Amino acid sequence: MAGLSHHERHSIVRALILHDWFKKHESLALRRAINDGSFSLELLDELKAKDANILLEMGIPSDIVNLTGANIPNRAEGPTVLAEKIILYVDIMLTNTEPVPIDERFDNLERGWDGTKVDPERARRYKFFSAAYQNKYGGKSMFEVQRALGRKLSLEFSEMFGYAGDPNKLPLFLKKKFQEKLGCP
Repeated sequence: MAGLSHHERHSIVRALILHDWFKKHESLALRRAINDGSFSLELLDELKAKDANILLEMGIPSDIVNLTGANIPNRAEGPTVLAEKIILYVDIMLTNTEPVPIDERFDNLERGWDGTKVDPERARRYKFFSAAYQNKYGGKSMFEVQRALGRKLSLEFSEMFGYAGDPNKLPLFLKKKFQEKLGCP
């Protein structure tokens, strides 16, 4: 991407690889906390801080560790730094590892889609988790904020890439470009 140094691009790629590195641990802890009523954003912050400290202890540079948290914006308006926008957008456009249109991604989350089936219990947990951000985001859930930011970033990145199609489908365009670059069908 224009305007990013080699070091910044390298940091973004490493942060993207690492941002969900401890997801299984976090998911189990959050599931227990949601089910027993002890979930809070403070608990989530504690889990993320512990995870960040482990990465730092493993020798991961702090700039990369800091970027790993960019997938959940600190404010409803979203990030202003390009590297953080990229991390957020890549996370927003993926269902598991598959790039999908932004609205499809959040429709999947809201109905509890796990990649193979709809899971009502998963939908309940996701709704609870997303709603927990309403105080932080001025009454909006995390999914509302991320969906809106996904649309906003789709427009911004469509312009950057010269993509003239439906901005909601930018993830499919990026997937095709990536496959072409790798020589994949």
